[in-house]
Amino acid sequence: MIEPKQRASPPDIAEFLIAANHDWPAKHGDFVRQNFGSVPGTPLNDVFREIIYFLNFSTDLAFYLILKDKPDLEKALRNAFTIHLRHFILEHGCMPLPYGEWLGDTRIWMTTGETPIDSGTPLSNLDKRFSLYSEALRRGKDKYPGESLAYVLTALCGTSDIAMIAYFAEVFSGKLEGIRFVLDSFEVTL
Repeated sequence: MIEPKQRASPPDIAEFLIAANHDWPAKHGDFVRQNFGSVPGTPLNDVFREIIYFLNFSTDLAFYLILKDKPDLEKALRNAFTIHLRHFILEHGCMPLPYGEWLGDTRIWMTTGETPIDSGTPLSNLDKRFSLYSEALRRGKDKYPGESLAYVLTALCGTSDIAMIAYFAEVFSGKLEGIRFVLDSFEVTL
């Protein structure tokens, strides 16, 4: 006999996913510490903050990718997620985006080493990061999204380590599948 799915609202799902993204360094950070803990010039806490921003962008993108054929559900989940994310950023802050530039027409973005000027608001800092990730997707439109996003994340972490790029491309894949699993596990009520 098949058990009925538990009901959840878009705000419930969004709140759960925001918490999972925030808790990621505590649950999975040991691998990053052991393998990428010596990124020159970037404190590990800053790397973990960048990962959290990346996971939040990846969550929003996952809603888009998974729910293309269900526009009402996609819109409801993305809106609920945006509300929770903005509350989270207002509470925890968001670092200014470092200066950087694209290498020609590629999807590779690199920091220039200049000290960023704080835009004054955590939300505008987050919006600039999300715009940077969106541009990476646009530039790599024929490539796997996780790889394009991972290039930007590693640059924001102060490196271009290919092993780190590969790892975060896989983290994106895991996030995508994890969200698919969450959405399949609940009956999301609008």
